[in-house]
Parts: sequence; C-alpha cells; structure tokens
Amino acid sequence: MFYSHLLFFTFTFACSSSLNRKTKREMDLEDIILDTCHQKAVCAHIQMHLKETYVDELCKCGGGQECPLHWDPNDGHSITLAYNQWKFCSPTSQDLPVCTREQTAREFSYDMKPVSKKVQMFMFFNCLCPENHFYEFFNEREEETGGGQLAIIEERCEKMKQCEKTQICQKIETLQGKFLFKHVKCFCPGDQNCNDDLKKADAIDVGDDGSVQHYMKCH
Repeated sequence: MFYSHLLFFTFTFACSSSLNRKTKREMDLEDIILDTCHQKAVCAHIQMHLKETYVDELCKCGGGQECPLHWDPNDGHSITLAYNQWKFCSPTSQDLPVCTREQTAREFSYDMKPVSKKVQMFMFFNCLCPENHFYEFFNEREEETGGGQLAIIEERCEKMKQCEKTQICQKIETLQGKFLFKHVKCFCPGDQNCNDDLKKADAIDVGDDGSVQHYMKCH
C-alpha cells in the first residue's frame, strides 16, 4: 500500500499526530513538491521546545498570500495545541468543534506522480482533539488520478495514557545542537514532570545522519 512506503515514525503526538510517515526533513528534499495549498489546507506545522522552533512547510500559499512561518497564537492564521502550531494561508476560525471518538479528526493526502516520483502533501483539520488526546491513524484509502496515485490518510482522536514508572515520556531530536522534533509518548502522573533539559536526558542515541535522539523520563 502507498502508506507503507511512507512509514517511518510518529509525526507528532499528544495534541498533534501519531501518523507514521516521513516529514519533509526526513525525505530527500528533491522528492517533495511544495505545491499551491488547497483551500483550508495547513500550509506549515511548527513545533516549539523551550524557546526553539522547527518549521515544516507543507505547501505554498497562492493569490499573493504568505504562510506565516513564525510562532504566534494570536495571528488569526493558527491552530495551537500545546507545543504544536498549524498555520493557514487565510484567517482561520479558532472555533473548530471538539472531535467525537468516531469522527475523522484530520486527513492527510499524498499525491505521488508516477513519472517524476515527486510527492505532494496536504493536511486538513475537521475538528480538534480534546486535551490529553492525540491524532491516531485509523484508515487509508487510495484513488487513482490522471497524473498519479492519491492516498488519503484518516485519523481519529485517542486518549493519551499515563506514563508507567520507567517509561520514556518524550523523545526530543536535535541536529547540530538545534531542535528538530518533539514526540510526547505519555503524560506524567501526579506532581511529576517530563524532563525538558537535554543535558539531563535519561538516554541518547546518535543517528547515521548526525541527529541525536534524547529520551526523557518523568521526574
């Protein structure tokens, strides 16, 4: 299936997504087409760790508009949940309904061109997951288009679990000392907090590309 070709890691967790796919930075940049955004599509995803941010641009705004690529929950172009912010070309409503358990909360579309092997990616919100929930993959469907193969990934809201005693609560990835990605796995019990200090990571792992995974536990 098309989805399996993009399988890599959990996109964003705890108020963002558990979609297993590659982001722009993990694919060869030459494989990605930043096409003009569809109406109501997310143009960028921003993650924040302490005061650092990482921006993943998904498409280009048309009609003379620009995608706001900086963290600002009050710009009228954003949906903000915890350390994640999604940007839109046009002013967006902050009053999206809260998702029900059975509702399709978010959709991703991937359009792979058979000749060029280029991929177009678009993200759409239908509703927002409640607090302490995340977006969980539940369905994939494929459609043949005149110019390639279209895969639609659908997600629902799932409640995040409380961390067990020795469980990793989050993973933070850096490259050359700069923040790239945060993946929250569970929430800490009681008065404990998930460590954010990279110098106090409970474990680290260095990837072949020089990226460093910092694994944190509750303290």
